[in-house]
Amino acid sequence: MAKTQQDNWQQGLEYDEFMGRWSKPLAAEFLTWLAVPTGLAWLEIGCGTGSLTHAILEGQASEKFLGIDPSESFVAYSADRFHQTGAEFEVGTGNTIPTGDNTFDIVTSSLVLNFIPDIPSAIKEMQRVTKPDGIICGYVWDYAGKMEMLRYFWDAAIELNPAAKEHDEGQRFHICDQNNLIETLNASELAETRVEAISINMHFRDFDDYWQPFLGKQGPAPSYLNGLSSDHAHNLKELLLARLPVREDGSIKLLGQAWAFRAVDS
Repeated sequence: MAKTQQDNWQQGLEYDEFMGRWSKPLAAEFLTWLAVPTGLAWLEIGCGTGSLTHAILEGQASEKFLGIDPSESFVAYSADRFHQTGAEFEVGTGNTIPTGDNTFDIVTSSLVLNFIPDIPSAIKEMQRVTKPDGIICGYVWDYAGKMEMLRYFWDAAIELNPAAKEHDEGQRFHICDQNNLIETLNASELAETRVEAISINMHFRDFDDYWQPFLGKQGPAPSYLNGLSSDHAHNLKELLLARLPVREDGSIKLLGQAWAFRAVDS
């Protein structure tokens, strides 16, 4: 069974192999959905290894870009990756943004809002650093629904060990539900709130391509797997192999859905 778990967010390369490969196409979908002008000042909260950062810097010709993340390793990784772009990176959180008031045209977060302990406080902090009539936006995985890569994992894990439910992002993060996310944003007195689904196709060449990234220990599901005994991990692997929609050629195609949100700082 699982030991006491803490989510691990430290190794940039391992995270990229697990979720970064999907974060990149999702970031492109998000910016298409957002449809904002170029040349604006951006703040990204929870920049991680830079999937959304890359999309912004490549397609938005931003006037200013600051990325913050609580992980010193991720900040160092992104600072090195984007050192020639003029983008800046600092250690910080959504609850303590290291910048002045009314600084940015757009404040965004990529797949991170649900991991912030005090979400209402974080939204207020976002409002503080956003210019009047600026945009607060971002997206979160639909963990309880059509983020199928993780939904298959947790459904199998919970069947084998009901206690795994407490680690399941679909249970832990209530704002990863469309209605709950809308309610949370509306409670912050933001204007013109929109929450809509965006999605990508997740194509795995075979089961190993699906399974191996879970061994990298980055994020809730890999952290949970790392805490299992070898026998229990083997049983979980076998159940997943039986449940996943493996095609005749061995490949697996899944849907990755997220909830994108956009509101105006009134």
